[in-house]
Amino acid sequence: MELLVNVNKWIEENKTAFLPPVCNKLMHRYQLNVMFVGGPNERKDYHIEEGEELFYQVQGDMCLKIIENGKQKNVVIREGEVIAYGPGTTEKSKKNSDIWIWQLEGTSTVTMDGKTLTLSAGDSLLVRAQSTYSWKRAEECIALCITQDPKRKQPYT
Repeated sequence: MELLVNVNKWIEENKTAFLPPVCNKLMHRYQLNVMFVGGPNERKDYHIEEGEELFYQVQGDMCLKIIENGKQKNVVIREGEVIAYGPGTTEKSKKNSDIWIWQLEGTSTVTMDGKTLTLSAGDSLLVRAQSTYSWKRAEECIALCITQDPKRKQPYT
């Protein structure tokens, strides 16, 4: 999988993976897993994740079933909303972490290991742990940036 991916194109190319019964596909499978989930899909169980999780509801609404402080809870995530669960990430942990950038509006440039890439709306980039990079954002830039604390999640095998 390429590190630079246009999200809308990738979703279109993989649209059959978002249909029942599976309804999901991993875009990146490294220390930081980036998964897109489709529907309709109704789970009766509770997903348990030991690391941080971030949900960005691209289209439609969903109900996330969680257990919080030992009690069952339904969390409604509406289209366009972002919800994060789990401990926060410090700047120190970013140095040893995969970082995923999703350019939502405007443009930005990332120089990674000596190569400069321009991100336009819809593009995403996985910056692998230990990469040397700089990220310059234009004035009208809106992007989603996710970092996983590597102490909380081991690579997917």
